[in-house]
Amino acid sequence: MNVIEQVKRFFFNEKGPPPEPDLTCELRVHHPVKSLVSTDHTCRVVIARTPENTFTFRAFVWDTSDWKVASCAFWNDVTPGNTFTDSAENAEQIARETMSQFELEEQRDPNKGLEDTSQ
Repeated sequence: MNVIEQVKRFFFNEKGPPPEPDLTCELRVHHPVKSLVSTDHTCRVVIARTPENTFTFRAFVWDTSDWKVASCAFWNDVTPGNTFTDSAENAEQIARETMSQFELEEQRDPNKGLEDTSQ
């Protein structure tokens, strides 16, 4: 960063570009089974097992809308209601379809462009 950019940031409160998505941030999901991340790393889905032995998921997007005001970027829970299913495979399919709605590219195949980040 050159001196002019440093002066701008100091005097004019310019924050610079928002940070890249933090994939190391642990998302608070009880009993996670599988985690999926979009190829552009701006969407994450965590599939979890419930105490009743059904499966559900939580969807998150990397939210930088507060960056210029508060220097804050975070994983925003955008899960559309509660979805429960009897198998991890069904939960994954629904999660992939949900995640495709949040992808930046339109007309994306919900089964492509996702990475399995489970360990």
